[in-house]
Order: sequence, then C-alpha cells, then structure tokens
Amino acid sequence: MIRADGTGLRRITNRRGADDSPDWSSTGWIAYIRRLVNGSELRIVRGDGTQNRRLVRSNRPLSAPTWSPGGTRLVFELYDGADTELFGISANGSGLLRLTRNDVADFRPLWGPEGGRIAYTRLTGSGNDVWTMRPNGRDKDRLTTAGTHEATGDWDAGP
Repeated sequence: MIRADGTGLRRITNRRGADDSPDWSSTGWIAYIRRLVNGSELRIVRGDGTQNRRLVRSNRPLSAPTWSPGGTRLVFELYDGADTELFGISANGSGLLRLTRNDVADFRPLWGPEGGRIAYTRLTGSGNDVWTMRPNGRDKDRLTTAGTHEATGDWDAGP
C-alpha cells in the first residue's frame, strides 16, 4: 500500500511468493490472488492487513478478482484446463457459482455500476467480443461483432 504522493509504503500481506491482482471493495476489503507452487488462491484482506482469509483454492490458475459495487460478491477467472471461464462467489466464501461454460476463453470481467450486469471479453474464432450477463450467469448478451479485438476496459456511471 502506498499513498498517491509516493509516501507511506507499507505491506498488506507478509509472505514469500507472489500476491497479485488486487481489487478494492467499497466496504474496505481487498481481493487478490495468491500464487502457490501448485495452484492459486482467491483471498481477501482488510485494507489494514487484518482478517486475511482464503475464499477459493484451486490447483489451476485463478486471476482477475473484481468486486461487485456493493462489495458483497466477486467475479474471477479460472483456467479449467481447456480455457478460461468466469466464476462468482460471495464475500463470505459461500455460493461459488460457475458463470460461463463453453470451449472459448471468457476473461476480463467488470461489474456494471448498478451491479445488475457483468461485462466480460470472450475470445472467438475471429477475435474478441464484449458480452454481458447477469451475476447468476444468465441472460448473456453479445455487444460487439466487429471481428477484431474488442475488450472490456472500464464501466462506470460517468460524471
């Protein structure tokens, strides 16, 4: 952790190895990925470094944890051995739910500002397209079809 002016550097996690991909919640939690020798973990920790706990452990790579606007759920990527799929879980570690299941990679999830949709990028034969879905994985909608490399970037309510 460091202030925007470059001062106040302090450690939030304290272990050897890689802890990466942090994402802050609106409730003061930080979700991140802990890299292990044989797999990875999705973990959360308070901004002051306390209450560090594991939500998901996998022998496959996890990545890109992203909080819902209210800080109650997370969406993240998991490489299932064939491609990358999206999963959701509650902040208390319950309700693990597979959101995508197909033979192409789904990645770069972003919650919409109201929390009712998740945008993500899907790798297709002709490039990438942007899709959205409900937080339960239903009602998937393809937003782009240009046949190039569209991707999710940011989604907010605007000024």
